[in-house]
Amino acid sequence: MRRMCFIALLAFGLQAEAAEPPLLVSIGVTADANGLRLIHVNGKDATFPVVITNVSDKPLRIWAQWCSWGNRSIQFQLEGADGTKTSAVSAVMAWTMNFPDFYELKPGESSVTDIAFTDSYLWSGFTLPKDQKTTKLSMRVILSIHPDEDGIRLNVWNGTVQSEMNTYHFVREQKE
Repeated sequence: MRRMCFIALLAFGLQAEAAEPPLLVSIGVTADANGLRLIHVNGKDATFPVVITNVSDKPLRIWAQWCSWGNRSIQFQLEGADGTKTSAVSAVMAWTMNFPDFYELKPGESSVTDIAFTDSYLWSGFTLPKDQKTTKLSMRVILSIHPDEDGIRLNVWNGTVQSEMNTYHFVREQKE
């Protein structure tokens, strides 16, 4: 009898782990009429959006990216046309002002973060060949927050979610 209860509890625990994550994360670049996902590279100000959506039925707190707690919570997996795999992460920062800061997403609410991928002060790993007009990369975004003392105290969500791997075309603007 005890063995059956243990097996039932183990099975229930495995089912609980397989539950849908409370957050969805995506790169907010939709396909154009030709089915291409275009990201324009126009110098240091080039950005693309990352969307985080609360799909649970309760509010969730997420570390703000400007502070050290959230600084590396968003990262990217990249794969070139030749199969080369790399990662892009927030650049290492010198913190002159730092404290645990979060934002709260209500159920069904989304937040959008603009990723200034060409700014090497903010990001490392987005290396695009300068001699190509278009660079084709497969990419996914990963949101990963690890539990720590401050996160537990402030009830910040922890876990890892990732988007699908999609193909993007980084297009360099023509200089006039």
